[in-house]
Amino acid sequence: MNRKEIAAHLNSAITQLVPDLFDIVANTPVIKMEKHDYVTRQEEAEKPKYRLQLIAACVGVMLIMVVFAGWFQF
Repeated sequence: MNRKEIAAHLNSAITQLVPDLFDIVANTPVIKMEKHDYVTRQEEAEKPKYRLQLIAACVGVMLIMVVFAGWFQF
């Protein structure tokens, strides 16, 4: 036997050995969940709270403006 025949025999053996499960899996009926359980529960994402960061940025900008104005004032 040459390499091509050996490869063909091995390929056919593997093809016959492994069952074709795609049709079984693809055609299996699926029952949809009416309600999520503790594993599949999806929690609502909280909105990010930028208010504190905005206040800190405004205070920083005002402080820089006061220092800049005071520097050139006197």
